Formats: sequence, C-alpha cells, structure tokens
Amino acid sequence: MITSALYAACRDTEAPRTLKDMADAANIKRKDLARCYRLMHRELDLRMPIVNPIQCIARISSRLETTGKIKRYAIKVLKLS
Repeated sequence: MITSALYAACRDTEAPRTLKDMADAANIKRKDLARCYRLMHRELDLRMPIVNPIQCIARISSRLETTGKIKRYAIKVLKLS
C-alpha cells in the first residue's frame, strides 16, 4: 500500500514513473502494486491528471540510446497530434 501511495503521489505531481519502476524499486510484483493502486484509487475516489507523453520521451530515448535529433523529432510529432 505504501508503494501504491508513492505511485499515486508521482502521478499527481506528473512525475513520469511507471508501475514497473515503482515495483522494481520496492521489490514487489507489479501485479500486486497495480491491485493496491486500483483499490486505493477506487476507495479514495482519486482524480489523477493524464500523463503528458512528452515527459516520457527522455526516458524512452535514453533506453533506446537515440540521438538528440530523434528526440527533438519525436517531441515535434507529439506536439502536432
């Protein structure tokens, strides 16, 4: 439950963290974390902002080891849609 509360705080502050990131850091299963988060979300009637995909581009591009030019192009494409 503590990790699900941290995940909810990250979502509320629009910090780009995934369930997998949080589960790996807490050494728990992603499925258990998702279950606790859904329970907390439902019981507390939380309203979470939608994740901005532009914030996730830096993480994705670093994992793929792409150049800055590709990163800028991806941001440009997302802004157009």
